Amino acid sequence: MKYYYHTAFLLFVCCVQVALCLRAHDIVAEANKHIDWTKWAKSSSYSSRFGPGTNKCNLFVYDVLKAVGADPPSRHWYIYSPISAAEWGNPSSSALGGKRCWNVCTGGQQNGDVISDTVHVGIVTGYHLTTSAATYKVERGNWGYRSSGEFGSSDSITGCWRYDYNGC
Repeated sequence: MKYYYHTAFLLFVCCVQVALCLRAHDIVAEANKHIDWTKWAKSSSYSSRFGPGTNKCNLFVYDVLKAVGADPPSRHWYIYSPISAAEWGNPSSSALGGKRCWNVCTGGQQNGDVISDTVHVGIVTGYHLTTSAATYKVERGNWGYRSSGEFGSSDSITGCWRYDYNGC
């Protein structure tokens, strides 16, 4: 009897960990599948509301999360209105904090996390790598992990949010 409970517990723990890995992997795969796309580029026209010259990194993050079935935060339920990079960069965000699906990262950044410096937002897609919408295309690089003093340096990151794979 004791063996049965131990085995059932291990099976439960393994299943929970696999589900977490699969969902994080899905976010990473979806983000990386858009590398070199211009749809979310600052220089492109995403729609009449988000034309050339408009930062669209937040739209990229929203669309990636939505595509994999996550519950991305929005300013309004009745219109396409993803939260801004500034909101992603706010660790006290009312749009994210206290919601059932999003938690401030603990234990360091992991694949699938959303990080922001309040000006730009991207998705962690590897060791010291993020995928995000830039001026001319979606790029995978070291934004968020650069040396101190550079745009996108690790010390400029003010927000890191993790999707709650079990609670949503």
